[in-house]
Amino acid sequence: MLSKIILVLLFTFQQAPFLESYRWKKRVLLIFSKTDNEAFFTKQIATVRQAMEEYEEREVVILCVMKGKISDEKGNVLATISPKDELNTLFDQQVGIVLIGKDGGEKLRSIEPVSNEAIFGLIDSMPMRKSEVSKKY
Repeated sequence: MLSKIILVLLFTFQQAPFLESYRWKKRVLLIFSKTDNEAFFTKQIATVRQAMEEYEEREVVILCVMKGKISDEKGNVLATISPKDELNTLFDQQVGIVLIGKDGGEKLRSIEPVSNEAIFGLIDSMPMRKSEVSKKY
């Protein structure tokens, strides 16, 4: 199942130039929701907004996927996607988050809100992130 999801994500990146532009440059945190007032979304986006500097330091782009649109964490629409787009079918529940590494692989998936600390802990444990940190010092 996980390998199928990763293949779907990789396929999505190859089919969506918008997302492909982040590969090897940024990590992507996708937040899926049916509406912007859904409890999951409001809690997750509020959590993320509290730590935007730390996300930026870790080179994470926050993208919200809902109603056929991809927006940034401030609600600015960056792209539209068709109902048949693979990105729309990643979540059967239609709410949740997916963290994608710089390599385009899925690193985290959750249908429950995730704390910034948990996301940062996961990112900071990644070999590529460790390399980035060691190059800074």
